[in-house]
Amino acid sequence: MQVTHRDYPVVKLTQGEGTHMELQEVEVFIAPDGTTRIEVRGVAGAGCLDLTEDLEKALGGQVVERELTAEAQELIQERVDERLRRSQGS
Repeated sequence: MQVTHRDYPVVKLTQGEGTHMELQEVEVFIAPDGTTRIEVRGVAGAGCLDLTEDLEKALGGQVVERELTAEAQELIQERVDERLRRSQGS
């Protein structure tokens, strides 16, 4: 989904974790037509799904489209590959 000049962040939550204070951000965009978009940054792999689960429910729970970033997809694939290597090596 493209961001247009009418879309703007309504809620931006920022949280640091750990000793290195890794930044995690969740932004909620509400367009004039009422559609809502959630963007997550700073969360490894599919952890963003866990992070936004309650928020998605609070917004009505109807997910029309979900798009993982390239980084999230890459990390998930790396974990799958590692599990396959371990299972084949046993």
